[in-house]
Amino acid sequence: MKTTTAYALELSRTLAAARKAGAKTATLAVTDDGRLTLATLPAQIGDSASIVAHLTFRGWGDPWALSVDCAALKKLLARAKKEETVELVGSADPHRLTVTFRGATSTLPCSPASVGPAHGTGTSLGMLDVGNKALAWVGTAASRDDTRPALMGVHVRPTSTHDGFTFLDGTDGHRLHQASLGIEQGWRGTKQAEPFTLGSAALATAQALAKAFPTDKGHASVKCNKDAPKGTEYTLQRDSWSVSWVRDSERYPETHRVMPSCTKTKITLLDSAQLVTLASPAKAANSPLHLTVNGNIAAEWGIGAAPGSCSLAYASAQGVPTEPLVVLLNPAYLVDAAKGMGPGLVMGFNGDEDPVKIESGDWSRRAIVMPLLK
Repeated sequence: MKTTTAYALELSRTLAAARKAGAKTATLAVTDDGRLTLATLPAQIGDSASIVAHLTFRGWGDPWALSVDCAALKKLLARAKKEETVELVGSADPHRLTVTFRGATSTLPCSPASVGPAHGTGTSLGMLDVGNKALAWVGTAASRDDTRPALMGVHVRPTSTHDGFTFLDGTDGHRLHQASLGIEQGWRGTKQAEPFTLGSAALATAQALAKAFPTDKGHASVKCNKDAPKGTEYTLQRDSWSVSWVRDSERYPETHRVMPSCTKTKITLLDSAQLVTLASPAKAANSPLHLTVNGNIAAEWGIGAAPGSCSLAYASAQGVPTEPLVVLLNPAYLVDAAKGMGPGLVMGFNGDEDPVKIESGDWSRRAIVMPLLK
């Protein structure tokens, strides 16, 4: 058996991404063409995402493929640093993986495995330019409720031209995050692509891998395979990793129709951090937030022995009501929305029972938060 030497930090981060996406085991393989590959299949029945990551390694090992426990291998590579290497030797009889890291050698029991899923087949739809931060912010609002599978993911509405906009939507029915990608980002392709949803498992995988290998510049290719065994399959490929998922048959709601077209009262803040500071105490207290709009923005929370309050002066305002406007909100939703906005955040109100609209100063990100029942 020849030894394959890989970068420990890269392998550790990829294993962490696989675990976050729900995978308990992964196929680690040295292929015939000399690549070290880590691949995961769907974590459970009904979960349609799988990932493939091609890892950088030194040397040339004999081909082998083993199913390894993600947590056990990740534990051996704890606190791996940049440029540190790990030596891997796969054995077929008995099935085991020998790991040498920092001078210590360990053996992990394994089971036989195939090389893993092959990604990237199908028709190329185009290139999607999206920063990792935008994807993570939109995904914050996506539903985690498996009884509403159509909402579990980020919906992508691409355009067919270079100068058009691409919209990313995430919603759980109580809030909505929407990002628009303009000329410098968004969809680049000559074909008109149908909207598609980056499903929950695929989203978790993409977010985890993007966090492990942060690349805010560059683009990902998107391919569609309508002849896949389980239905229409999409593949998102970026740098050394790819993620594939099967399109959900349920229709995603037309979120652009629920975005308020106008608001009676518009409040402009100097920075989104002001709103985070305003809502965070209520979030920490796990208490609804009473937001009062009048001469300033006042927040009250807590019931009984430990109430709290604070106020915030705004930079400018339009249509301030003559009578105080009081809206009851989930403070966690406000914090999540504000964190992705940046300077010049604008809050819009129509009434105490209407959605609150929040927009970034450059209008590239929008969010709505539904009020709580009083």
